[in-house]
Amino acid sequence: KTTQEFRLVSQSGGEFQWLAGLFFDKVKFKSEEQDYLFAGAPVLFGGNEGNRDYKETAVYGDVTWNATADLALTGGLRLAKYKQTDLVGQLNPATGTVAFLLPVHFNETPKTYLLAAKYRLTPQSNAYARAASGYRPGGANFAAIDQTTGQPFPGARASFGTDSAWTYEVGYKANFPESTASAEVSVFDTEWKDLQQFTQPGGPGTAGFTSNLGKARIRGIEAGASFNP
Repeated sequence: KTTQEFRLVSQSGGEFQWLAGLFFDKVKFKSEEQDYLFAGAPVLFGGNEGNRDYKETAVYGDVTWNATADLALTGGLRLAKYKQTDLVGQLNPATGTVAFLLPVHFNETPKTYLLAAKYRLTPQSNAYARAASGYRPGGANFAAIDQTTGQPFPGARASFGTDSAWTYEVGYKANFPESTASAEVSVFDTEWKDLQQFTQPGGPGTAGFTSNLGKARIRGIEAGASFNP
């Protein structure tokens, strides 16, 4: 795995502040033989291997506008493109050889966003609101092939897609210099869709694979405080 990132950041202060960046990620992955045993006994009836070649490039940036002495607004955007090739191998237990199937290719261009606002209530406290999105790349299902027939399991797909989420957060932060204390509290709501979930079409104990299923919602509150006597 090789990851490189370059950032250019403006000087602090002034009406506008900005950040611009380039991101590069390259991954080569090899999954050695995964053997499946029948009913827990040491009898090999199948297995598979996998190779993955993943590359991602992205450009991103954000701008903060200090609209007033107390109010700051931020907007950000990230544009990415990733290419992925997964090569899945199927083990023939009779011969002990692995036959590689046709490669599974991906080529997606996800976008993520950031919106934020911060308001200074006093010189030692502020309130903020933030909304941001994110994603996880898809991939190949190395175990989606039925070893006895060489065909995909019913309902199984050779690959699974990207899942994504939006998180919304509102919070408050404060320092109390006279008592050398600080406190913060926030509430958040995450909306998650196309979840990457492990599924077993044949029920427990059978081979499984990853699917994009449904959506989820995560809501909560976080709070913390510190005191230096």
